[in-house]
Amino acid sequence: MLEASRLVYLLRPYTRNLRKRVVKSPKLYFNRYGNGCTHIAGIESARITQRYYGGAIFENTVIMDLVKANYGKGSPWQFFYYRDNNQVEVDLILLRGSEHQLLEIKLSRSPNDQ
Repeated sequence: MLEASRLVYLLRPYTRNLRKRVVKSPKLYFNRYGNGCTHIAGIESARITQRYYGGAIFENTVIMDLVKANYGKGSPWQFFYYRDNNQVEVDLILLRGSEHQLLEIKLSRSPNDQ
């Protein structure tokens, strides 16, 4: 119901096997990450800027902005994430036909190209 009303977005895992996409757990992102969402998540407002929470909130914001822009353009991209058994992870995979983009989302005061 929350996904249908667009209050949350479920980012599905990427796998070539479509049956595994249904079985593996999606990642949950809030459409509006405000005081209500932080309260639900049990995060005190003073702790939002701490590294762990700041990174999670930043990732949520980036992914939701891309999802909203994608809907505004008629949904040309499909969105996924990837994580394997060795905890290798890609935060966001964008697919459109045979074209793909891989995004690693990090909050940092000194970003680099790694």
